[in-house]
Amino acid sequence: MQQLDRSKQPKAATSFEWTLPEPTFKTLKNGIKLQTLEVGNQDIFRLDLIFQAGRIWQTELLQALFTCSMLKEGTSKYTSLEIAEILDNHGAILDVTSAIEYSYITLYSLNKHAKTLLPLIYSIVTEPTFPAHELELLVNNNKQYLQVQLEKVSYLASRQMSKAIFGNHHPYSAQAQLSDFDKINREMLQAFFKTRYSSRTCMISLAGQLSDQLIALIEEQFGNHPFGNQEDMLLAVDIEEAKREKQREYFIPVADSQQCAVLMGAPCMNIFNEDFFGMKFLMVLLGGYFGSRLMANIREKEGLTYGIYSDIIPMPHAGVYQIMAQSDSKYIPQLRSSVERELRALQEELVPQGELERVRQYMLGEMCRSNEGIFALTESWIYLYTHHLPKEHYTKMVNKINSITAEELQALAKKYLHIDDLTIVIAGEESPCPEEKG
Repeated sequence: MQQLDRSKQPKAATSFEWTLPEPTFKTLKNGIKLQTLEVGNQDIFRLDLIFQAGRIWQTELLQALFTCSMLKEGTSKYTSLEIAEILDNHGAILDVTSAIEYSYITLYSLNKHAKTLLPLIYSIVTEPTFPAHELELLVNNNKQYLQVQLEKVSYLASRQMSKAIFGNHHPYSAQAQLSDFDKINREMLQAFFKTRYSSRTCMISLAGQLSDQLIALIEEQFGNHPFGNQEDMLLAVDIEEAKREKQREYFIPVADSQQCAVLMGAPCMNIFNEDFFGMKFLMVLLGGYFGSRLMANIREKEGLTYGIYSDIIPMPHAGVYQIMAQSDSKYIPQLRSSVERELRALQEELVPQGELERVRQYMLGEMCRSNEGIFALTESWIYLYTHHLPKEHYTKMVNKINSITAEELQALAKKYLHIDDLTIVIAGEESPCPEEKG
């Protein structure tokens, strides 16, 4: 057997083929779309009920969040304690999550418990009672959580950035204040539930080691009869219309903060734009991994921050690219200057081939890691559904990662990384630029 020479770096793969196990689709009798993905060799399944019930549909702040959170706090058939005991006794996990456009009810369970647990989930999504005591506890807990968050410089900077990019009245920037928690009531949540949780607004994803019996149970429980409101509902606001603030620099004073949060960003393309994959690559190269330019130059060489990152944040109807860091206030002018230097370098100089290949291999490796296992694969397909993307999305991304050139990256930097268009938010104890307070 040949001895392994550990002094030599192994060669990176020069070719990469991307294939994902594809789910099958079926429309149930009541119109619900059922996505099934048979993967894994363990006797478990993941069930997701995905409703068009995110915050873009709400008419009051926090309405979508609390409606979703309260679903498992009691129904016409089960109290919150009974729900918790049933899940615990069967070793199952139930998560409820509300996001921008959709809300998610996710069950993880052994296959053998499906017959017992599915009626419970059906009761949760069709007949919640929003009990007053549980609602009061939930409101108080969330209010306390927000109070803690409002003491963090990074959270405050992020809130201000959203308002600056989208304006005060856009659903992507709508942010609750502590006083908004006092306005939450059962009637508000019941009204939102009645309009948004129905078979018309639902898609079901089922993944794991699936059997005909399990699929039949899903169809029988959720697919035979319509439930909930059957009328079309329109968005309360125009989510395409974002009104960016003219002001470009903001300072948020935070007493007793150890460091300042620095957030720099600007509007960018949405995920459907032909430049999206290239821009994603550029953001990884700039500050998306530990060996990136921002980390290597501003963290390692200059020592201005412990961590500095960049990313493009895609949303269904918009996009933002951001650069995030924390630093002592006395270093912020130098940090800003260094970030601008790195942006100019991407516009003026071609990325060296060695760096290009390193980022290429990193991104391909991350795609592999992010799709390991049953539940990760399920997340990938749900992501396509909730972002209205074709199944070829990941293949196109891999092709772009494999083929992108230094010239393309330079052109993207010139097109999108406009230094004078950046919104800059600084949150901390002392303003490094007192004359620029917003």
